[in-house]
Amino acid sequence: MQPEAEDVEWLLGPGATLRRLAGLWRQQQDYSGLLRAALTLTAVALLPAFVALKLTMDPPDELEELAMCGFVAFITSGMLVKAALFVHGGRALRQLVQLLYWTRGRYGSGRSGDATRSRYRKLSDRVYFYLQAAVVPAIIGWVGSPLLSHSVLRGAEGSSDARRQLPAPAWLPLDIQVSPTYELLYAMLSFCLLIASETSVSVDSFFIHLMLMISAEIEVLSHNVSAMQRIRTKIPQYKAEDWCSSVQINNETLKFSRSQHSLNTTLITKDFSDEEIYFQLVNNVRHHQAIFRLVAVLQSSMTVSIFVLLFVNMANLCSSMFVTAVLLQRDKNVTKALKALLAIPPVLYQTGLYCIFGNIITDQVSDHELLRVSCHTLIDLTPPAVDQWYVRSEDGPCDGLKQSEKLVNCAFNCGWADCDIRFKRNLLIFMMRAMQPMEVTVGKTCKLSKQMLLQVLNGTYALLNMLYNFHGSG
Repeated sequence: MQPEAEDVEWLLGPGATLRRLAGLWRQQQDYSGLLRAALTLTAVALLPAFVALKLTMDPPDELEELAMCGFVAFITSGMLVKAALFVHGGRALRQLVQLLYWTRGRYGSGRSGDATRSRYRKLSDRVYFYLQAAVVPAIIGWVGSPLLSHSVLRGAEGSSDARRQLPAPAWLPLDIQVSPTYELLYAMLSFCLLIASETSVSVDSFFIHLMLMISAEIEVLSHNVSAMQRIRTKIPQYKAEDWCSSVQINNETLKFSRSQHSLNTTLITKDFSDEEIYFQLVNNVRHHQAIFRLVAVLQSSMTVSIFVLLFVNMANLCSSMFVTAVLLQRDKNVTKALKALLAIPPVLYQTGLYCIFGNIITDQVSDHELLRVSCHTLIDLTPPAVDQWYVRSEDGPCDGLKQSEKLVNCAFNCGWADCDIRFKRNLLIFMMRAMQPMEVTVGKTCKLSKQMLLQVLNGTYALLNMLYNFHGSG
């Protein structure tokens, strides 16, 4: 089933127009999109190529300049790999969007499910806005700081560094300090930096959007599981109004009510058959299987690129903090210190987003004892015995829990006690399968979680100490 035209933008998330314009998202026979993708990848590839020429033909003498060249080379190479793998995996990503569209339409498409998905979509829009807010100031600083530094150094007396600088390290077999070579190279590097950063933001926002949409499906499934009841209560039906007084005016009697509704109410209940409640369970199990397929396809699409991204960002954070600290201590080169300082927030924010939003899917169950007791006693417990193991809170049985834990607890707290033995046995199988957390693993070793973020920060700190020791001994 192909997604409808009006649903494409919703499924692709924020930044869909930018991805199409850059050729990152295209249809199978879109040859113009393939040409745009080639131009985008070429613009991104120019940055590490220029840095490689700089390191080969005119290597810097100082360690902080070498670290800055390494920072630019690492971060642009990571952007290139991520964009190239995104274009190469376009077919799998289109299949993922189609599967997401099919899942949304088949399971939990009521008002509650649509409200949950809309809430996650609003969060995805905010994440995209925050990504742009972190990247755009850094790009402005990288593009504008060489001009600002040149004007400051030119006005300073006795300045020994009056050479005009570029937004990124570069080397050409020409004199890049003369016009118009300097202006042309400056404009080209600025354009390449803009293309590389916006390409990276669009790819990151797409993957984060998909993780949020999968989390929304888990929440919709949890709500559907907890709503399985053999006896379902509808809204109260009120009796006729009570009349407290009457007044006769012009041969007409007017009555006034004591209140809008009577205090006495009657409840209307509907008793579902065993087949109907069993069909609800089967539908929820299929929804759960569809979510696992979504996680598997998403993991295969981002396993290499995000693993490279995490490794590169660890080196980038280390080099940028090292350059900033050294140059601020010396207070000789404001441009490079400012550029390195502005690069820290977007790199750290990007790493944190993948780990934190990946953790929404991969949160594991914390109360294993409760799950073990509930699973082994599910078939034999009677309703009075259930209350000994679980007490419902005022906010509901599944509020305030993580996604994986919430799903299992909602299954345990549905109306299974009034159902037949077939429903209880199949619900037990579903709970045992739901106890296995959905994990997004990149590089076959790194699980996107809060612990992974701590590992990246610890690795950055270790590399920073090594650089400081090497710089101090030198």
